[in-house]
Amino acid sequence: MSLASQLSHRIDRANAEQNKFALPEFSKDHSERADLTREVWELLEALIILLPGHEVVFILDGIDEAGPNTRFEFLHSLRYLEKKTRDKAIIRILISSRDFPDIRGALDHYSSIERGKEWKDTHDSSPRYFSFLEEKETIFASFYYSFRGGYTEMSHELMLRSIAYQIFRQNNRLFALIRDRFRELKTERRLWRYQDLKSILESLHDAPFQLRVFITVDGMDESDNALRYDVLEFLSTLSASKNLCIVKVLIASRPENDIRPWMSRARHLFLQEKNHEDIRKIVKSGIKKLEEFRRSTLDDGIAPPEPQDQNEIFAAVETYILANSRGVFLWVVLVLRELEILIRLGGYCLEDIDDRVRSLPKELGGSESFYAVMVERLVKQANVIEGYEARGRRIFAWVTFSTRPLEVLELRDALAVRPEHMEEANLATFDLDRARPMDLERGLSTSCGGFIELKKTDPYIELPLRKLVQLIHQTAREFLLGKDRLAQPYDMDENFGDTEIAGTCCRYIRLAFMAAIAQNEAATTFSLAGKLAEHLSNWHLLPYALRNLATHLNHLGFKNPETLAEFEKFITEVKGKPTSYSSLLISRWVQSQSWLKTLCIPTEPDAARECLDSTLIHAASKGQTRAIETLLILGASASKALYTASYGGHERAVTMLLAAGADVNIQGGEYGNALQAASAAGHTEVVHILLSGGADINAQGGEYGNALQAASANGHENVVLVLLQRGADINAQGGQYGNALQAASKAGHEMVVQILNHAADINAQEGDLPRYAVGSPYVRWVEKLRPNPTQ
Repeated sequence: MSLASQLSHRIDRANAEQNKFALPEFSKDHSERADLTREVWELLEALIILLPGHEVVFILDGIDEAGPNTRFEFLHSLRYLEKKTRDKAIIRILISSRDFPDIRGALDHYSSIERGKEWKDTHDSSPRYFSFLEEKETIFASFYYSFRGGYTEMSHELMLRSIAYQIFRQNNRLFALIRDRFRELKTERRLWRYQDLKSILESLHDAPFQLRVFITVDGMDESDNALRYDVLEFLSTLSASKNLCIVKVLIASRPENDIRPWMSRARHLFLQEKNHEDIRKIVKSGIKKLEEFRRSTLDDGIAPPEPQDQNEIFAAVETYILANSRGVFLWVVLVLRELEILIRLGGYCLEDIDDRVRSLPKELGGSESFYAVMVERLVKQANVIEGYEARGRRIFAWVTFSTRPLEVLELRDALAVRPEHMEEANLATFDLDRARPMDLERGLSTSCGGFIELKKTDPYIELPLRKLVQLIHQTAREFLLGKDRLAQPYDMDENFGDTEIAGTCCRYIRLAFMAAIAQNEAATTFSLAGKLAEHLSNWHLLPYALRNLATHLNHLGFKNPETLAEFEKFITEVKGKPTSYSSLLISRWVQSQSWLKTLCIPTEPDAARECLDSTLIHAASKGQTRAIETLLILGASASKALYTASYGGHERAVTMLLAAGADVNIQGGEYGNALQAASAAGHTEVVHILLSGGADINAQGGEYGNALQAASANGHENVVLVLLQRGADINAQGGQYGNALQAASKAGHEMVVQILNHAADINAQEGDLPRYAVGSPYVRWVEKLRPNPTQ
């Protein structure tokens, strides 16, 4: 009626008379609603033809708010109207709606636009998924350069990409500024590069609305030297422009020679002059811990020194540290650590504490520096304990030249594999567990003399072996790499580092796939896939080795004959058993490596794919994330494993599979799809992840017909709430119970019935009680769902 009314106001009466087109007469008896609806559609048809220019644009919003039957009839009538008037007028229709299956089906002949699809496509390299778009007026973005994070975290292109991602993610209105460029690059199938990313950020000043952007870039001195000055100039220009969008940039850095000229032209402050109070707190806390530790180590029966003497000594130590810290936190930490070592060794007097602190160098790097003292101690230990120097050099190579920081678990495996292992006659008998160094976290302190620190990967994960291993600071890396070789015998160079890492990766891959379990002949049913997944989950360094072997060989110019010869020998061994699990698992990876093109493994492609997929499904069912990562690198399909990971409630596994491109709506399995499987099992967080990853909330199929019915039938209240909040169709029909309400009623889940009470349409079964509710002990809950006859 509203559409007809709006159209009628647009028609010129004279024009209507001139056309002498008779409008249909309404029936006098409107008792039948169907007749009235038909006559309104006939009126619309007549009005469309009478409009000047014969062109009509319908804009319809919120069609998803209508009931399923109502919107079905409306959309199909609209389509019929379009067909009838096709030769007499032009109709253009824009419909905005949530993506319900029945609406998509009714509009499948129209082109569709997913809201924010292009916006999300600009982020398709990220493993994150978003269920909504934001429109913040104040945006914060930050990046931290880090030499300790591997080569990528020194990249200026990575910094610009990260900053741009953070900014455009927080306000979806900004996408209009780069839409044209995005489409060009998408057509060219090209990634955003350095200059493209600069233009993205420059476009912020073209924003037609007020916006404040605050950018923080830390560790500029740890960034790649190339283009560093260009980046500094760009960030200065970005913050200097004055438009509706105001950009402020904060850069933190040591005052390196190439950074000083830029600092002189920018507002700056020296932290040494501002952080004295923070240094004081750290020193006081450290001194207090030293006093407590000292008291705890005193021999039984020995009277402690007079409190006044002890207080004077520690007060003098505190004063000295504060006076010489010059705002350098790391120097303070190292001094306090040296004093702790003195107390641990025992046999000291109070004056020794004061003497020791005054004897320590005031500089971190250089010939007579703190780092030189630390190396000197390492050398003395290595002379006493055989093998410590070699192990220390290997550790330094990995933490200095790996493409990313390693977990303790990964470094432990790297140290477990040595060249002498490859000389054994039978590689299948190699025992990785036995070769792994024990108590490595404590061993890093003795092997590396304080140059190494451990960093949590996740603040909520307390597992020591999941911590990251890294150098304590960029200055430590500079000391180890110094051309003056002051760190001898622990001095490093790129050739040594890449040779060590490439050789270890090669040996590690060979040992993993020459193990006895991998040498078995694969049956057509792949009956050992579960045990193979277990095996791969125990080889923690394998993902790094498979991903980065070629990178380190490339750094060497592929001129490392020993490593190349060893890998060729491995491929030859695998080729000898083309139907073994090892051949089937690694053949696709070998084929993908351009440097191994001449070493193809002659396996059956279908068998290789099925072997990989079967093993991945087993790994996903148990949440074996290390095996999942390895199998994805080897070429397994993420989609087939998503179902089992979702049903098992393995959140990290589900996230990994989605990031690897798994089809979130792929059909199959008892429950039809991953979302229904997770809903049936009651895994609320997995349901969130799947929905944010694009799962169709009303997808049909499986035992329960849809996710809401699966959650309702099994009494998972939280999942039901999540699905309803995210737009699940409460009246969707299908499955063994008919709909969600019937499923909850049959199973007797009172709370779920109460939840559904607020949204359910009891007329889903033509106004009758759900058939399973009759005679149920919980019928009293269903009775509450009857519509009130007086309303």
